[in-house]
Parts: sequence; C-alpha cells; structure tokens
Amino acid sequence: MTRIKLLLLSAFLIIGCTRKEGIKNKNSKEVDSLFHDFKETPGAAVGIIKKGKLIYAKGFGLSNLDYNIPITSDSKFYIGSMAKQFCGAALLKLESDGMIDFSKPINFYLDDFPIYDEIITIDQIIHHTSGIRGTSSMQLIAGINNDFEEFFTANQQYELIKSQSELNFTPGSEFRYSSGGYVVLAKLVERISGKSFRQYLEENIFTPLGMDDTMVVDNHQEVVENRVVSYIQNSTGYERRSMIFDGMGDGSILTTINDLAKWDKAFYDDNLLDIPDFSNKMYNSGKVLRGNEFYYGMALQTSDHKGHKSVHHNGGMLGFRADLVRFPEEELSIIVLANNSIINSTGKAFEVADFYLPSKTENAIENAPSEFPPIPKEYADQLIGKYFSDDLNMWRRITYENDTLFYDSGNLDYKVPLLKTTSTSFEITQFDSPIKLKFNGDYLNIDYGWVCYNFQKFNDALPNWNDLTKYIGNYYSDELNTYYRVFKQNNHLKIQVNNNEPFEIFPKPSDTRINWNSKSMVWLGYAMMKFKFDGLNKIEGFSIGDNRVRGIYFEKLD
Repeated sequence: MTRIKLLLLSAFLIIGCTRKEGIKNKNSKEVDSLFHDFKETPGAAVGIIKKGKLIYAKGFGLSNLDYNIPITSDSKFYIGSMAKQFCGAALLKLESDGMIDFSKPINFYLDDFPIYDEIITIDQIIHHTSGIRGTSSMQLIAGINNDFEEFFTANQQYELIKSQSELNFTPGSEFRYSSGGYVVLAKLVERISGKSFRQYLEENIFTPLGMDDTMVVDNHQEVVENRVVSYIQNSTGYERRSMIFDGMGDGSILTTINDLAKWDKAFYDDNLLDIPDFSNKMYNSGKVLRGNEFYYGMALQTSDHKGHKSVHHNGGMLGFRADLVRFPEEELSIIVLANNSIINSTGKAFEVADFYLPSKTENAIENAPSEFPPIPKEYADQLIGKYFSDDLNMWRRITYENDTLFYDSGNLDYKVPLLKTTSTSFEITQFDSPIKLKFNGDYLNIDYGWVCYNFQKFNDALPNWNDLTKYIGNYYSDELNTYYRVFKQNNHLKIQVNNNEPFEIFPKPSDTRINWNSKSMVWLGYAMMKFKFDGLNKIEGFSIGDNRVRGIYFEKLD
C-alpha cells in the first residue's frame, strides 16, 4: 500500500471533537489537517495511542447525513475484515483452555465439513493457506448485489462453502486470502464452546477488556445506539449503503475508537484472558509447504514502514473503511475508522504515524528516483502489452511513454514507472518494499518479496459478432446452484445471472469495469469469465473466478 505524503494546508473544521484532557499533543494540528476536508460529509474517527494512553481522539464529518449527527470517538463503526483478529483471539482462548489443537484437521471438530483429497488443518485456515474459496467472491459470482446490500446469514455462507467440491489449491502450498476460512472458524468457535459467536466474544474478550461499546452483529435489525451509517460518492454527492446481512467471523463487528484503545492495550499488557505470550501468538506468521514464511499471523499482517515494524489488518465493506496500525517497538498505534468510501483508512493511518515516528532509514518511497534512465523504444516494444495470470484471474499492463516503461493493473489513472535493474529485470520502487519484475519472452514474473506470480502475454483483440454468437446459451454450476444465460438482444450481447437484471457485455457495456481481455476472456466487473472450447471449437462451458476464487466451472446446457 502506498504511503503518499498528503498535507492539506487550508483551514479546518472539526465536528464532534473529543480529546483526552491533560495530555499534550504537539502534532494534533498536523493530524487535523489530513481530515479537514470532511466537514458536512461522511468522514472518520481518528485515534492516536502512545505508550498505552489515548492522546488524540477526534471525529471529522457526519455519522448520519439525514440528521447531521457528528462523528465522535464513541461513534460505532462497522470494521469489516479488521474484525478477523477478534476471531483469532477467540481461537487462542480456546487453545489456552485446552479445547482446540490448531494442528488437527477441521473435520475433527466440524463433522459436517466436506472431506477433500487433502487434509485442511485449523492452522492453515487461520493463515489463509487452506485453499478454501472466498465467500464474498463466490457470492458475487452467484449473483448477489454488487454493493452487498442483500440479506444473508452466517449459516448461508457456511453452507455455500460446504457446497464447494474443489479448493483453490493444495492446503499449505500457498497463501491466498479467504474470508470464507474465517466464516468456518467462527462456526468452529460456536461448536467447540457451545455458545454463539457473539456470546463467546462478549464473555471472553469484550467484557474482560471493558469494551462495552463493541459487539458482534448477528441481527442487522437490532437497534444500536451511536451506530454509524456508511456512504459512497455518486455524481451528485453521497448515497447511503446499508448493512442488511448477518455474516460472522470474516467481519460482523461494531466498535469505537475508545474501545479499540482498550484492545490495543491488551497487546502490551500481554495477559488477555490469561493467554501466555498473547501478542507474539497474534503476530506469529504462517508458512507454506516450501518453508517460505509470510507476514500474516492471527489476522494481523506485519510489515515495514520506513524502518519501523508495523502490524495491522484493514477492513472495508459497504462504505466503511477501517484500520488500526500498531508500531509495537515505539508503543504507538493509529486508528482510522471511516464511513466514507473515498477515505483510505490504512494510508491515512500511516500518514498520521509519520508525524510521531522517530526518523529511521528512509524506505523505498523516499528513495525512489525522481527520474528514470531512458528506455529505448526498440527494447520497450518487446515488453509492452497485457499479461494474464491464470492463478489470479488478473491481468497487468506494461505501457511506454516519454522513454519510460509503466506498470498498471488496468487503471491508467494509476500507473507506476519501472526502474531497470538488469537486461530483463525491473523494480517498482514506489512502495514500502520494492516489487521485482522479470521478463522472459512472453512471460512476466512478479515477485512481491514473499510470493511470486507468473503472467503470460496475451492477444487482447476484441471479439466480433461471428465470435460471440457461439457463446449464446445457458450455463449452470451445481457448486453455486447458479445459472448464467448469454443471449443477444437488439444487437447487444447480454448476460443474465439467475433472475437478476441482465447486463450488456458487448459491444458497449454501460458498466465501464467490463473489459474483454481476448476473444475468450471477459472481465465482468467482479470476476473473469474464461470460455472452454472442445476440439471442434465449440463452447463446452466456462470457468469464472478472481484472485480469491481460482475458478468455478459452469457447464453449457445447450
């Protein structure tokens, strides 16, 4: 994640301000300036913790636009995937009490969980190396509302996971983030404890820490005091995004700045629930089969920021954006909880941290060259183009401009220059850790430091009507119990998912996210559809997936 220095120098207005009295905070004005644009709009609550004390706690903007209710440090935000760390802590409590063994197969505790060719351990699910498919991605492929303003329960998510006949990969062989795994872990907490997930966390985490304003949302219709509404921008201003689902484990938690300060303190007291070495167990990274260690613990990610160790896990759902970034060596933590989708909570947290962190060796961002050595056009012409990864269902683009090669993920509004290091190798230096790219003919290897992905150049020529008519038909997946209908209507090619409103995929989709990558691959805005041909060049079906679902197969019925 880029940590771009953004210091807004104009006047600021703070709405719903609260501050801990008696604690001097010399950098508060600089922090204020980062959020001063959020006045009569959705905004954020910001907290700064230093050596166990909440030295800054302010609200910027409104928690509810209908009633002009200001955000304060007591406003209750939905924190999305940031909630996974509480599920991790619940599992550590069960382990400490001798009720669970992380090395055992999940089927040992959940006898209704499917049995695959390879064993899945609890430890693998915790660290996202299980191969379990991501629930949010599967729900989108199955036709759920793109904004997730649709009702579903934790049990429905669990049943969706159980209906999958395949995994993304052999358990333990690689890391791939899976919210579905944490849905399974929440079910595991309930089965072992004999209590609801909400009750177990309340009794064993929230109440002992005095987090009285934190709760698991298992009934979205429940009236909750100080609940914040989330918003996204549209062409005229903002529109509301409402939570009407009851998922658990992968999200499901409402909390406040003040309560998260108590949660943060538990990592230094190191005595939460009498769990020995609590913080180190939460930070402990996982490994893949080849012994490669990555930096993801009990739903906490460890990384470097300008020479400082940082630990965090962000969350985003509806219009909410949330993160708590901790610098354990400096005993500094930054909390940003936002109800405005345009706010990058993680990026803002690191910007705030820069006002408080002592100077160390500057990171790649600060040392990134302002000018790059020119690349000859003849050489660049061999590399430019689009590259696709079957594993990730994603493509990357290499472009050339003003004697410089650029890398982007399909969004030309955000492209980064490539620094040449050898005859075939380049680096992206704009991030905390350099990303390395190596070209080999039509292949591109991208090395992120602890995980590598292979991409292959492909022909992105657009299809024509003669190509597309062969795709017309009905397709079905028994894993998702979902139908896709591809049909022509008034010289337009459209797709209908189950009984949802059809959407156009050719020739001019109104959804600008829809993008044909070749004559057989189209990105639908939420997943990549890849058609499968038989030996006679007839369509047999298609696989569809994204970076969290490698591919779910739909068979052509006619």
